[in-house]
Amino acid sequence: MREKEMTDLVEDIQEKAEEYNYSRPLDIWRVSDHPEVREVISLLFEEMKSKGLVNKRYANKLRRNLLAVVLDLYVAYLSDPRLYIGYSRDRNKYRKGSRYKALFLSYQLLIKSIDFLIDNQYAEGPKGYRHPSAPLKSRTARLRATEKLIKLFKEKQVTPRMVRKDEYEPLIILKDKDGNVIDYEETEDTRRMTENLKAINKALDNWAILLYITDEELKKLNERLAKDPNKGPIDFTNKRLHRIFNNGSWNQGGRFFGGWWQNIPREYRVHIRLDNKHVVECDYSGLHINMLYALEKLPMPKGDVYHLDGYSNDPTFRRFVKQLVLILVNADSREKARKAIHYAVHQEKSLELPPEIPSTKQSDLDPVIDALERKHKKIKHYFCTGKGIDLQNLDSKMAETVMMHFVRPSGLGYAILPLHDSFIVHHGLEETLKKKMKAAFRKMFGRSINVDLKYNSLEAWKKEQRPKPPGKRFFNMTLTAILAEQARYSTYHTLLREHFNSRASSSPKDQEQDEDQIPF
Repeated sequence: MREKEMTDLVEDIQEKAEEYNYSRPLDIWRVSDHPEVREVISLLFEEMKSKGLVNKRYANKLRRNLLAVVLDLYVAYLSDPRLYIGYSRDRNKYRKGSRYKALFLSYQLLIKSIDFLIDNQYAEGPKGYRHPSAPLKSRTARLRATEKLIKLFKEKQVTPRMVRKDEYEPLIILKDKDGNVIDYEETEDTRRMTENLKAINKALDNWAILLYITDEELKKLNERLAKDPNKGPIDFTNKRLHRIFNNGSWNQGGRFFGGWWQNIPREYRVHIRLDNKHVVECDYSGLHINMLYALEKLPMPKGDVYHLDGYSNDPTFRRFVKQLVLILVNADSREKARKAIHYAVHQEKSLELPPEIPSTKQSDLDPVIDALERKHKKIKHYFCTGKGIDLQNLDSKMAETVMMHFVRPSGLGYAILPLHDSFIVHHGLEETLKKKMKAAFRKMFGRSINVDLKYNSLEAWKKEQRPKPPGKRFFNMTLTAILAEQARYSTYHTLLREHFNSRASSSPKDQEQDEDQIPF
């Protein structure tokens, strides 16, 4: 083979591998009771029957496995037609305790459904592949919908809101020390937590939770997120929260996960909209430091808790120290803390090194850690002990209390988006949110804490985008300008319109909402 041909082949392999890497894990918990969806599944199932792939004994279970795959392919396509879903063809991955295990899921029936879809051009993707960066390591299979499958959904007039999460999807998850999901016996506490999560998720489902950025910006953001195997591109249907407890203990972990907004870079949060309305985010000031001093029954030090003597303490340095505190509280050794910092700086790129810290080497990081321990010598015995998992349990209980105020029938009835130590709500509710966050902390620790307003997206929008006083949605914009604006944000407006249309028959309020307006 000529050198040029070899070079072209390597480039093709690299390009294909990068294409397959643009993926997220298979979500097996999608269901629908709409007749339009049933028609799609029935057509596919009848085709499987005609090919002799259906055993009458397992017909219903096969249909459920087919439904799970097909609906997730459809949702993934809506996120981005280029997006693959990753799944395992290893039988061992479907054993009890694995992420794929569910009452209805069968390794044989799931793979049979997938192979049928591939063989009949409803889906495409490799049954495994290798990336040039690690040629000896085989990666899991990839799958995505073809135009043939999407055409079927369009012909039957299926819409995104017809797909929902299965009510039997576990909401309370307990993991062992190795991170494996384990069984547990229901108690009064687990039943209460489950019922509260159902109420929270019901409220979230009633609201359109979207990101007001242009289609081009959304494409770039998804490509950025796809590079992180723990995140993946945005799926705006991911609004259903669950709680994860760790190390086989109900006293460790317990935080809320599952919302798409938890995975986006923090600079994008200001663009989140709730039912086409602006938002505010409020967060606890120095939450974990406050918790540690409270556990020791000691007063908080005066002044800035992140100020270190001998350093510039400029905004970049302060942000670094703030993140360093979180890492030291969560890591169980200095070595792991340094690795976490290195990952945040060089791989995740969520943390910037200040000029006075030239690298993430031990020789450059340890002096800062030593200075931080001198600053907080009364609580330094908690650093690098893994105490963070216990603190997460406490802050998750506070988060539950705060969220239930906003979603329960006797409360405000608003969506509230948790971000562990902060929350996002509809603008105008910031004072109520601050009050409830402070009350939750006081109830837990018997002392006060500051709660800060991180941003008000309405104010940011008026300053940066449309610096004119409110009153009219489009001010003096021409029809041409309005249409051009909506074209740039077509994904946002399409999803918003679909959400409002799906609620219109049950809520007169939504019929009055103009989903095409620029959010305000």
